Amino acid sequence: MKLQDLLQERAKIAHDMRELNANAEKEDRGLSTDESQKWDRMCEKLDELDGRIEREKKVSSLAGLNESDIEELRSKGQINTGENQSQSDPKADYEAAFRSFMRSTEPGLSGMTREQKETLKRSYKADEARAQGKGTASAGGYLVPEDFVNLLTKTQIKFGGIEQFATVFNTENGRDIPLPTNDDTANDGSILAENTADGEQDTTFGEVIMKAYKYTSDIIKVSYELLEDEAFNLEAFLAEIMGERIGRAKAADFAAGDNSSKPQGLNGATSGVTAAATGAVTYDELLDLRHSVDPVYQVTGRWVMNDATFLAIKKLQDSDGRKLWQPDVAQSVPATLDGRPYVIDQGLPNMAANAKPIVFGDLSGYAVRNVRGVMMNRLVERYADAFQVGFMAWQRADGRILNAGKLRAMTMAAA
Repeated sequence: MKLQDLLQERAKIAHDMRELNANAEKEDRGLSTDESQKWDRMCEKLDELDGRIEREKKVSSLAGLNESDIEELRSKGQINTGENQSQSDPKADYEAAFRSFMRSTEPGLSGMTREQKETLKRSYKADEARAQGKGTASAGGYLVPEDFVNLLTKTQIKFGGIEQFATVFNTENGRDIPLPTNDDTANDGSILAENTADGEQDTTFGEVIMKAYKYTSDIIKVSYELLEDEAFNLEAFLAEIMGERIGRAKAADFAAGDNSSKPQGLNGATSGVTAAATGAVTYDELLDLRHSVDPVYQVTGRWVMNDATFLAIKKLQDSDGRKLWQPDVAQSVPATLDGRPYVIDQGLPNMAANAKPIVFGDLSGYAVRNVRGVMMNRLVERYADAFQVGFMAWQRADGRILNAGKLRAMTMAAA
């Protein structure tokens, strides 16, 4: 079944689920036994389709270009045929040089042409593309091209849902950055009578220090045969693995880091509600958590939890027997939980005693700092006896709660 067919089937099931719930709501009643069973069957089918769609997307991203694809790109001028060498594209030149760097089995840059060496060493900047910083040649590492980073970032997003909605900023170096904070919500203005001196209300400023922790993909070994195989999409292969590894590490810390030699996790947010149980939550407790956030941030708020917690909540119903969770329809109508969107991040803990498995609020209150971009090292001599080349990527980053008033966490009962 083609990807488009899978997407269409998923959209139809999601539409039917929304209709089922809407009909019950229109008649001011809960779902009947038959309707609940039908809902559960459709929910299982939706999960199955999501898995198949994800696999199809992954296969597509790893597939190499065939001859017709190459010819189409050549006809559009997206592949340099040598006819317009005078109109050199710095971005394309950098990408070509980087691919040669990746596929070379020679130490350092010795297996590359002089032009490729110079292209790789110098930085590339353009208005329409992000900066390509200078490579750290002494360590064998170079900033990877934009298209490769996009592949890697998309893979990271599967694990790091928080970063998509956080306040994200990039810096050129890894020095500590102090960010000022302020909460003046306890102070109000007042009416001033005629000929009366104005009073004073001091405001308190705080500070959040953003650091730069180094996340690494660890070393991935690739055989000489694969490096020499032009049909093998080496960039997509490495981006998939490196993205998953770095993504898992960052997601775990952005979600639940202990703020000790690692980022502060989102679930370090102030507790808004304490659940009555250690391993389950109720609909009323979720409502209490939502309304523990100031109304100004509720309208932009999102739920955050891992998939196991989400599965338990998907089964909850409101007081009239209607499902709390509503599926999305072809991404045109976002899936919601009690009318608000949600984020699945596997870094959040499961529901257990004293844990904070659910956070609600405006995620812009959480700040993510990335240093430059993703860097890569190529290790040739270390694995030469096995006819392999090692690759490792790293990224420096940090995460902190910047505005504590925007976020509240659910705390599970003590054991």
